[in-house]
Amino acid sequence: MENISNFLKAARTTIGVPEYDLFETVDLFEAKDMALVVRGIHSVGSTVQDRIPSFPGPHLGVTKSKKNERVWTEEERRRNANEHGGMTKLAAGSHGIMQRGAIDKSNEIHFGAAQSGTGSADATAVNQGSAGVMQRGAIDKTNDITFGNDQA
Repeated sequence: MENISNFLKAARTTIGVPEYDLFETVDLFEAKDMALVVRGIHSVGSTVQDRIPSFPGPHLGVTKSKKNERVWTEEERRRNANEHGGMTKLAAGSHGIMQRGAIDKSNEIHFGAAQSGTGSADATAVNQGSAGVMQRGAIDKTNDITFGNDQA
């Protein structure tokens, strides 16, 4: 447990690994959160690559990005503006890439009968459902118990 504490102390103070990237001693000693331990070790490797570039040993973890500032001359800016019509590709988005074309309805199920000439586009028994099939008939009240007084 003491060795783990010494490693974490050196990582914080000597190497300069941020506190939020490191794990706690119990995470490794009691194997509570091994994923956090692995992320912490990778963070140590990444920080070593960044802060101690002369380290010749094997590298572990991602290399942190560095600022890559570009300086354009006025002539380069004018040339780029003329090539792209004054608009960068980033600012243009998807302009001119996806133009709307005609909609092909030849394979649509809704237009099959109308296109083949075998049916009509009007209402059929299939698409009407039960409309008009079950008409209500007259109500026979002769044997009804509630209307018995009317018949007597």
